[in-house]
Order: sequence, then C-alpha cells, then structure tokens
Amino acid sequence: MGVYRGNEALVALPFPGSPAAVAALEALAAMGGRVFIVVGRIGAIHPRLNIGDVLIPIWGLREEGASFHYISDPDYIPAPDTELAEALYKRAVVLKGRRRISIIKGGIWTTDAIFRETIDKIVEYLSKNIYGVDLESTALMTVTDYRGVRLAIISSVSDKLQHDGRWIRGFQSRRLKATEKLITQVALDVLAEVKI
Repeated sequence: MGVYRGNEALVALPFPGSPAAVAALEALAAMGGRVFIVVGRIGAIHPRLNIGDVLIPIWGLREEGASFHYISDPDYIPAPDTELAEALYKRAVVLKGRRRISIIKGGIWTTDAIFRETIDKIVEYLSKNIYGVDLESTALMTVTDYRGVRLAIISSVSDKLQHDGRWIRGFQSRRLKATEKLITQVALDVLAEVKI
C-alpha cells in the first residue's frame, strides 16, 4: 500500500491461474478496491505479436473454470472496463516513444490447461481475432463485471506459440524486461488519473 501522485494504490502479486487471481481480486474488492489494473504476461498466438510486444485485451474467450461460477451463460463474452482499457492503450502509445514494439487491442483466450494450447485451437482462435493466451484474464474480467468494479489488463508477450508447433520463449529477454517496466509505468499513470 502506498501513494502515487496523490492517490492510494496497492500492488498485489497473486499466484498464477484463475482461481488464485479471482481469490485475490475478491479479497481486494471486499476491502474496498474499486479500480483494478492488471499488469501481466501472455503467450502470443497472432503473427503480429512478438516477444516484448503489448496486448490490451478488449474481450475474451473463456476456457477456464472460475468465471462460470459468477456468470454461467456460455454465450457471455467477458470484457474490461472500456474507458480504462482505452486509457491504457493511449498512455502506452505515448510512453513507448520510438521503441519498436507493437501495442495491440484485441481478444485474449484464457485456459486452465497449461501446455494444452493445441495447434488446432490456435488456428481456430486466430481466425476469431484472438491475439494471445493466458491463465487469468477472462476470469478477472467476469468477476469484476459481476461485482460492479472496474478492471482493465495490459500484458507483455513473454512467449509465442507458432502454428508449426514451435514455442518461442522470451521470459528472460531484455526486450521483455524493458516492456514490463513500460507497462508498469503505464498502469500507474492511468491509475493516478482515474476518477473513482
């Protein structure tokens, strides 16, 4: 807990995966949290994204279990707070300056089955305009919708799943670390400007 540019802010680091992320979000909301910005990592499935690029999810495809305990409708499409997501995008574009990174708004696929992002699913979901995969985003967007609080997500690409089955890993790359610093600054700046 601290103060950033005159606003109280809390930084939390839950364990990975939808159940742990949802548990942390529920606790923070119960303590009075109303605006959440998640800074995360994703695996890219779209050719336009490479290690160190940025995805701001604007909708999601649910293949995790936690969110269905909040909104069970199979046709429900999770989405972030539109105003927060747009603010993240605009601030990221400004702060990136001349850095050669892509900043994209698009779909995210969330799954609980790590290492089961099969090639057939990647091809199918790419055709639906999904750019990346993670373990938490759709659950978090669903819970904040259900709870009536605000949330947006900004993620850096840490690895990439190719359509030929290759897995490109960039977890320790300088490019990824630089992008993570950038998106953390973006998140703090946007939080400082939010009207609660």
